[in-house]
Amino acid sequence: IKVFPYGNRIYVGGRFTSVVNGPSGPSYSQAYLAAFDRATGAWIDTFRPNLNGRVWDIDATADGKLIIAGDFLSVNGDPSTTALAALDPITGQLDPTWRVNVTRTGSTERSIVRSIDVSSDGFLYAAGRFNQVKGGTFNTITRSSTVKVSAANGNPVTAWAPQIQANAADLEVSNDNTRVYLTGYFAN
Repeated sequence: IKVFPYGNRIYVGGRFTSVVNGPSGPSYSQAYLAAFDRATGAWIDTFRPNLNGRVWDIDATADGKLIIAGDFLSVNGDPSTTALAALDPITGQLDPTWRVNVTRTGSTERSIVRSIDVSSDGFLYAAGRFNQVKGGTFNTITRSSTVKVSAANGNPVTAWAPQIQANAADLEVSNDNTRVYLTGYFAN
């Protein structure tokens, strides 16, 4: 489960199929991502994105996009949102200005983005299990389990291309944006 406070809401992502509104309230069908009122804890039933896989991480951009990462194949039925998507934090609808599609070719395993971090200088870093990325207005590029894209539109930063030989599990950008710390299953 990932919990992300943002504005007057708490966003919860993970592996679940329903939410319960209050300690003894009724159960509602809402899978993988839900929003709750930060003051009262009440489930916000107007935030209803439709995902078909887990949410592993959540972050927000400076211009107010809610970025979700996971092992989903689509959000709200859009097939160009595999493993990463930008949502309106109020409605749960896809942000039409931002698209990043992360895939894994040559394997039967599903692509996954386990960790994201939005840097203070306007970029989103992602780590997981993938080998191709199509973002913004760019054609598909090859990436080894890590990618840096514009937080504004999803265009990849092609100059940043670390070569890790296995899956990445977590990452964090330093406060001064000079380093990216990675953990994972790689040996070099």
